Amino acid sequence: MESVKANYNTEKKEAIMCVDLFDLCYMDREMNNHTYDLDQMRELLRNCHNVGIGTILWRLSACGSAVYRSEIEDSSFRKDKRPATHAVADFMDKYDPLQEGCRIGHAEGVKVYAWMCFYDNGVPNFGHYSKLLREHPEYQWVDRTGKIYCVGVSQFAYPEARAFRVATVKEVCAYPIDGLFLSLRSHSWMNPEYKQAEEFGYNQPIVKEYKRRYGVDITKEDFDWDKWHKLKGEYFTQLLRQIRETVDSDLPVTLCIVDESEGPCTDGTDGPLGKTRHELNYQTWFKENLVQGIFVQGRNLNIPKDYALKYEFVREAGIDLYCFKAFNKQSECQWNYIPNIVDMVKETPFNGIAIMEAFRFALGDPRW
Repeated sequence: MESVKANYNTEKKEAIMCVDLFDLCYMDREMNNHTYDLDQMRELLRNCHNVGIGTILWRLSACGSAVYRSEIEDSSFRKDKRPATHAVADFMDKYDPLQEGCRIGHAEGVKVYAWMCFYDNGVPNFGHYSKLLREHPEYQWVDRTGKIYCVGVSQFAYPEARAFRVATVKEVCAYPIDGLFLSLRSHSWMNPEYKQAEEFGYNQPIVKEYKRRYGVDITKEDFDWDKWHKLKGEYFTQLLRQIRETVDSDLPVTLCIVDESEGPCTDGTDGPLGKTRHELNYQTWFKENLVQGIFVQGRNLNIPKDYALKYEFVREAGIDLYCFKAFNKQSECQWNYIPNIVDMVKETPFNGIAIMEAFRFALGDPRW
């Protein structure tokens, strides 16, 4: 589609801000001994609007604990032994973060996308664990021995695991959100169990279906890894179908992948292409209109043109494409630096860039 390519150099790029209320509350208590409040939220979202940021990705979970008033998932911030974490609970005692984020965000002229983490649902040593996975550990990815679980990482081969996630999506869609941002990033690497297994994905539904299709027991025999990864990916695609059937037809659904060139990861960006690998079936997602936007995140993601071009197929399919990048330097985490950040994706297929994350712009970083 040459008409799309011709616009790369001239099209206006979008800046998107990642907002994690957990980090805002935690850092405000840690750095300032203060409880984050609505005035600060309003100032943050107003600053976003003033520098041309039109969309906010509003994170709704912290490693399995809900950062909104959920009737389905737990909020376990009082169980976390880190004192600053209680600031999140203090805020939630007064307000529903997502409700206030939507109310204030819309008043300040920004869209709010609900940021949901599908593979990031448990870091037990901090006191956080999804209710579903705590009650049903078998719904987590398991190693070949059937004994070691990838803690906090849901396995969607189980209909019950898909149903639970769809129920939380339906709950979130009752808020006046403008879209969904579904992230495949995970903190699973922080759990000791993660390092005790070579890979995961030998759950019984997968074992049984692989044997039905190919006559091979993957727990005991050699098998075709590509077929295995494809099969595992089918269950995730089925989850996307169920979500698309659940939400309003005009609600955008976007997906954040972990860049496959990064490989298995041990520093915080593990996703479905690390030890919990499965196929990402873009062709089916686009054909069935399951997602309307793709965000690409990697460990050390830089943004040269040749890197971005490998995702050009997303634009050619008529899907929006964004880069998801963390900014840690004090010189970069300034409101007046936002135009420079946007310039990083000029002349690339990326429609814009999602900036990770808001607390550094609003509060600073204690490491500076």
